[in-house]
Amino acid sequence: MTELPAEGCLVKGNLVKGDQAEGDQMKEGLVKGDQLKGDQLEKDLAKGDRAERDLAEFIAKHYSGRVAEVGVGHRPHLARMLLDLGLDPILTDREERLLDGMRVEKDDIFDPRWEIYQGAALIYSIRPPLEMQLAIGELAAALGADIILRPLQDEVADLPGFKRRLVNSGRASFYLFRMKD
Repeated sequence: MTELPAEGCLVKGNLVKGDQAEGDQMKEGLVKGDQLKGDQLEKDLAKGDRAERDLAEFIAKHYSGRVAEVGVGHRPHLARMLLDLGLDPILTDREERLLDGMRVEKDDIFDPRWEIYQGAALIYSIRPPLEMQLAIGELAAALGADIILRPLQDEVADLPGFKRRLVNSGRASFYLFRMKD
């Protein structure tokens, strides 16, 4: 089992920054080159935040209890919002770590650790490639869970056993997959 970094540290790839990092380059836990700048970027992030809030509100309205995010990457914002709305988000990715104070479980969606996902009513993923979407579909079908996907473009798989519909909820657009009757 991988040892997790101390709480309050920023994890970026395999590199831990924060109390465990040293050097003149560090300023408040971030390397200067990692800092985001520019008015347009701030506007884009604000729009993205609103879309994430709208997606979180949709999920909280239609699901309760455990939900699982596949491939969280370095953006736990949606999971944090779901936690704040009373859900139990489980985050998975290729590496085990803490991310914004939330535990990320190490998992390979192509050979999933089933126990991580037990009891999840929903499995969701943001910008998964087609091959991941198919693997998510297999996992969700076995669990009887719904799926929400926010693809990067129009790259959306046909998932056997599921009916798909495009949902627009506020600024959030995503595909909802439910088991066919």
